[in-house]
Amino acid sequence: MELMGDMGSLIEHTKDFIARALGEGLPKMDEIARRLGMSVRSLHRRPAKDAMTFQNLT
Repeated sequence: MELMGDMGSLIEHTKDFIARALGEGLPKMDEIARRLGMSVRSLHRRPAKDAMTFQNLT
C-alpha cells in the first residue's frame, strides 16, 4: 500500500483500520502503523504536518 505521497489517503486508511479494530477495543498506534506498513514514528510524524494526531483520528 503506497501512502507516502497522499496525506488524505493516509488519513482515510488510518480511520478505516481504526474503525475495523474498534470491535476489539481501542486500537494501539503500533498496531495501526503495522497494518499501514509504516513505523510508529512515521504514523505519528506525517499527520502532524497537517495538525492531525493519532488520538484525533481515534
